[in-house]
Amino acid sequence: MEQDKLKKQLSLLTDPHQLELFGKTLLPSQMVELLDLIIANRENYNEKLSPILAGFLHENFIKLLLILTPFQQSLLKHESMAIPLQHHLSILSEDKMKVFETLSKLYLTLDMIIDHLDVEQVGLKDYKELEEKIQHLELTLDDELTIVNHALLLAWNSTRIDLIEKFSLLKESFQKYKNVTNGTSNVTRFNKMGIHQKLLLKLNTVYAKISDLNVPAIDALAALSVWCLQDYFELGLLPDNPNDQNPAKHSEKEREEYNINQIEKVKKKLEAYGLSTLGNLKAAGIYSKKTLQEYLFLKP
Repeated sequence: MEQDKLKKQLSLLTDPHQLELFGKTLLPSQMVELLDLIIANRENYNEKLSPILAGFLHENFIKLLLILTPFQQSLLKHESMAIPLQHHLSILSEDKMKVFETLSKLYLTLDMIIDHLDVEQVGLKDYKELEEKIQHLELTLDDELTIVNHALLLAWNSTRIDLIEKFSLLKESFQKYKNVTNGTSNVTRFNKMGIHQKLLLKLNTVYAKISDLNVPAIDALAALSVWCLQDYFELGLLPDNPNDQNPAKHSEKEREEYNINQIEKVKKKLEAYGLSTLGNLKAAGIYSKKTLQEYLFLKP
């Protein structure tokens, strides 16, 4: 909505009910423009903000809290003594209590899943889903904490002690779970390790004896019980079945040369798949024979 058009509409609307209906039509981005307009013209429009907030949809109010500038927030702090803004804050506090319950259950569920994870049975899809759920939790906690922080600043300027207490508790609760999710917690009853680090640590148990990420992939694969020519053939890393070879028809030297030649083929095949080193294996999410099979199957 252009500033001139918005300014014209505000000038024409004088009845509180008209302003309330106008508020129902505003998107968060449009409310931001309106707040900037009122900041620049407080004498003319400041008294119109309260009825507009009365009509402003609550789901848009939540989104608005994510994009407020300090100046816009300062303007809303002056409105926190009025019923419309307090009503939004009251509903918001109840909503966020429910959101916190949902996110805390998600955290505890993910933590339990990682504790009982059977790495050998984890497929690429399973690994990706866990990563996505952890990322969703991290991003959601960031957003929720931003909303609650902004709401608390508004609540502090009101006369509502109950709102201040609720949002203070919510801030503390969301911050605690953000800390334990990201791995910066000092709270002893939670793991200090972040949940994402915990997942990687669990997966990396299969490579526990290899610390150098530059170790050739073919060496690291031995940790996944992939080490003989038959294993490579079954995974599609060799074109010919080594079991078809008759040892009786070949000398020891010929068999040794054959094995060296086959290993070189496997190395080149792995390189073609972008799997030259242990670091490549980890980046591809390969922590088991199952994930290796899936990766090779899905890769063009």
